[in-house]
Amino acid sequence: MRCELLVLSYNNESWISLADLEAMCAHHEAVITLAFSSQRYVGARIGIFNPTGQKVGTVSHVLNQEYLVVAGKAPTVRAIARNHADALAQAI
Repeated sequence: MRCELLVLSYNNESWISLADLEAMCAHHEAVITLAFSSQRYVGARIGIFNPTGQKVGTVSHVLNQEYLVVAGKAPTVRAIARNHADALAQAI
């Protein structure tokens, strides 16, 4: 199946590496990866307690690195990259 624009959502706790995911998209004209930090799922915090409420573990980390891999025609992908950069600049 062909598509003009492919957007994949992924994070740093996934089974394959980001480099492998980007390589899978390399047959497209252009590929960019947008990255940002995001809160981990709530189970990362509450999973350290047993059913009786006793603390049985420790929280390893509370943030994930989230990725949006964008692949498609170069002008479209470049426009998305510019818009992302503009949004980041305005947020600072």
